[in-house]
Amino acid sequence: MSLFFCGSNCDLGKETAKQLGIDYFDIPYSFDGKKQKFSYNSKFDYDEFYKQLKNGAEILPMTVKDYIDVFRPCMEAGEDVLLVHANKKLNPSYQNLKTAIEELSKRYPQRVIKRVDSYSISLGYGIIVYDAGLMYKRGDKIESIFKRIKTMRKEYVTYVMLENYANLEKIGKQPKNEKLISTVLNVKPILTLSSFGEWVSCPTAMGRKKGLGELAGKLFKMGENVADYPIGISYCNCEKDAKELETIIKKMYGDDIIIWIRPMSPEVSCLLGEGSLTLSFHAKKREEVK
Repeated sequence: MSLFFCGSNCDLGKETAKQLGIDYFDIPYSFDGKKQKFSYNSKFDYDEFYKQLKNGAEILPMTVKDYIDVFRPCMEAGEDVLLVHANKKLNPSYQNLKTAIEELSKRYPQRVIKRVDSYSISLGYGIIVYDAGLMYKRGDKIESIFKRIKTMRKEYVTYVMLENYANLEKIGKQPKNEKLISTVLNVKPILTLSSFGEWVSCPTAMGRKKGLGELAGKLFKMGENVADYPIGISYCNCEKDAKELETIIKKMYGDDIIIWIRPMSPEVSCLLGEGSLTLSFHAKKREEVK
């Protein structure tokens, strides 16, 4: 038997994962030089976290030991591991994950760890986990789930609207002359991830209201069978905008459309920055780097 794992940075929520039988490990963050515990449940104080974010909260990579402590108990019990993780190019813990898997494979040569990159972030990653979790819950073979994830990650897209250009350095894009312009003119950068997990720049928007319109426009233009899959909206201290985007989408597709709205986990919030918003949905294809 295999156990299915995902990280809290999928923004799916621990209760949802639990219902699907998925083992959900919480990823910590750092504030004022101290490790902070994050647990994706109703008791987490987001208001306090947003204050910390303004004052320098940072992503805290999981160590090799952290990952070993997550996976070792089930391998000792004779179980294999299926892991779906966030886009490795945006994951500061990725090398530690690889090292942990290599060490565990040596310790438990009879056990298998199958990992797959979602090539996505936040709820884009989360909904891929959810789709695979439905298969896992009904007892599908791990090989079938693994194959489905590799297909799903090409079909599901995530668009990100940032508050300004200041956080582009953290995500690996750094236009030198646009930071000041974006602040003065209230320009909102919009990006998406390619089918290989690389950032693709989309047309910017003048102000948040037009930015929400741009995101909804991407759904209308790029979406495919969107009513058959959940639409994900995640946000960092901008719940009002998330609700407004939900309203726009329901006007387009009706009130019966399935929309999940989630606050971003601290890891995703530290990466994308305060005021960031994501929209994830089933699409014809992902946009690619030109």
